[in-house]
Amino acid sequence: MREFNNAYAVAGMMGWMRGESNLYPVRCERDYSAPPYAPSSKITQRFDSLGLSERGEFSGDWDGKWIPDSKYAAYWVVDGSRYGGGYGLAQWTESNVYSRKWHMFEYYKEQLRAGAKYSIGSAVFQCKWLIHEMKQSYASCYNQLKRCTSVAQGMSIFGRLYEGWGDNTASVVQARIGWGIALYNKYSGGSPVDPPPEPFPPVPEDTPGDGMPVWMMVDYQRR
Repeated sequence: MREFNNAYAVAGMMGWMRGESNLYPVRCERDYSAPPYAPSSKITQRFDSLGLSERGEFSGDWDGKWIPDSKYAAYWVVDGSRYGGGYGLAQWTESNVYSRKWHMFEYYKEQLRAGAKYSIGSAVFQCKWLIHEMKQSYASCYNQLKRCTSVAQGMSIFGRLYEGWGDNTASVVQARIGWGIALYNKYSGGSPVDPPPEPFPPVPEDTPGDGMPVWMMVDYQRR
């Protein structure tokens, strides 16, 4: 809210990301369990406490001896390049060096060198990265979000210009708009807005052990 000063934009982004990650910042793609039990949390711990190589090896004591880590490599290394499926609130994805998730990790390391104490699985860090990346590479999305006038419009702008869903954006917004509106009504402090006439799923209070709804497990094909 301090960044965008627009509750419609924030609710639209949060509603979209609710469908991406259930708003769990340590979410790994196709991992539908809930923290603190999620296997993704173990992946996050590898980021936070272990050195890593381009081949999915780690050096826990930083003594220069690299040890193969099959679980790490299976998720974060694809065809010899760092990173695999989606990770985090927005499920940043790519499998090649210099891709979006590569830049996310480089930004994380810059923050560490600057004295920040964030985990890569911290919602605070990921929101900082989202805003940084948007300003650097998706300025049109950033500017349009500041001017949006409804939750649906904010969600559509975010999905089309930041998440890159293109022609499929409208169908995803239709599936997720109920979450964005529920979040707006719960947290914005503004006058409640009505959901569209279609029956959308509610936004439940997340508790440890909750799984992701079955319909959210559909693996949409990214553009």
